[in-house]
Amino acid sequence: MSVATTDLSRSTQHLIDSRLDTIDRMLLGRVSRQERLEIVREVEAQIFEQLHERGAEEFTREEVLAVLGRLDPPEAYLPEGEGELGAVAMRMPAKPRTGRVVEPSPKGDRGIARISGILGLVAMTLVMLAPMFYVLAELLSSEAIFFVFGGGALTLALVGSILGISLAIYSRMASVWAVIGAVTAALSILGSLALAGLTLILL
Repeated sequence: MSVATTDLSRSTQHLIDSRLDTIDRMLLGRVSRQERLEIVREVEAQIFEQLHERGAEEFTREEVLAVLGRLDPPEAYLPEGEGELGAVAMRMPAKPRTGRVVEPSPKGDRGIARISGILGLVAMTLVMLAPMFYVLAELLSSEAIFFVFGGGALTLALVGSILGISLAIYSRMASVWAVIGAVTAALSILGSLALAGLTLILL
């Protein structure tokens, strides 16, 4: 937005251009080009709007300086963390941008989710195999098989279940694998504790 060249002298136009150039330089490299141009255009529109409110056909240097003095300083348009942003954000509502498809950010790490699912399934398998080791130990009357294979299977199942649940949470349930891992790991923990308790009772 701009006014007719007859409304401003060269010196007063230079004052406005200088302010706009300062804002543009300060935003360069800090915000996107489109956002930078939008901010500069908005400030320019505010300047001319306030000038026209004065109702004069020509604007003196003093009038332009008075309008510029009422605006926020260039530092106010810096992004958060680099200066006080807010002047433009509060004055103009966010405009919908068209012609640009924004891809949603990934929900989580799918690779970690897959590992979680695998660990949960392995833990569940070990829990299901543990009773077989106990039966085999009874048939062979071998305490080594009972403690090494049976106890080892439950221990590995418990450790794998804890890791499976932890990784499912860490992946932020990124896929169905994380759900499988969390469910099977939770069931494996319950199964391991139940079998361990039953073993203690039988002993």
